[in-house]
Amino acid sequence: MRENSSPAKSAALSAPTAAAGDDFRARQTREVEANYEAFRARFDELCREHPGEYALMRGGKIVEFFQAFNDAVKTGRLLYGDGVFSVQKVSQEKLDLGYWNHALLHAPR
Repeated sequence: MRENSSPAKSAALSAPTAAAGDDFRARQTREVEANYEAFRARFDELCREHPGEYALMRGGKIVEFFQAFNDAVKTGRLLYGDGVFSVQKVSQEKLDLGYWNHALLHAPR
């Protein structure tokens, strides 16, 4: 901490705020919805060409396919430090997990 800085001011600047968290959740929700709609639009094609793989998605586009879920998440975190991306498994298996069935949310670290 610099000698002239106020401790209260420094803490306020570095502490996450509820508004910042709300903004992240809103951006992530929009991202998940856009990515899922894009995924659904190409679902039949993806099932033929990439069955069982995991699609890393951002901005309504598929960035890359992975054999393992963890690899898709790791790459998403490396590429997108803001944590705004989603991973979708290409599968015709139907699971009803509500909202979580469509995407996994990743908070930035």
